[in-house]
Amino acid sequence: TIVVFTSDHACHFKTRNTEYKRSPHESSIHIPLILQGPGFDRAMEVSELVGQVDLAPTLLEAAGAAVPRTMQGRSVLPLLAGKREGWRNEVFIEVSESLTGRALRTPQWTYAVALPERQKFST
Repeated sequence: TIVVFTSDHACHFKTRNTEYKRSPHESSIHIPLILQGPGFDRAMEVSELVGQVDLAPTLLEAAGAAVPRTMQGRSVLPLLAGKREGWRNEVFIEVSESLTGRALRTPQWTYAVALPERQKFST
């Protein structure tokens, strides 16, 4: 059994209140991912860029199943084994709710474009 704890967004904690979760800023895109079970037996923090798209390939590989070649993500199991060479250095982020935003996250920067004029609120 593998237990997964994650979220689809982080929390601004009152730093960008009007955007709630709908922005490509660091306080919204830095999300938790905790895995526990076979292959995930020790506490470890990975500094490489990992996205939600990597979750399915990781779980498939951990379960011993083949990862379809058509999947866009990559298993993070090699990172957990210390094999960091060849890992991507960017992650694409897209937000498409009441606020449209896209970003490219690199180890050093987040390049973001947002269209706040499309944001609509009900009162």
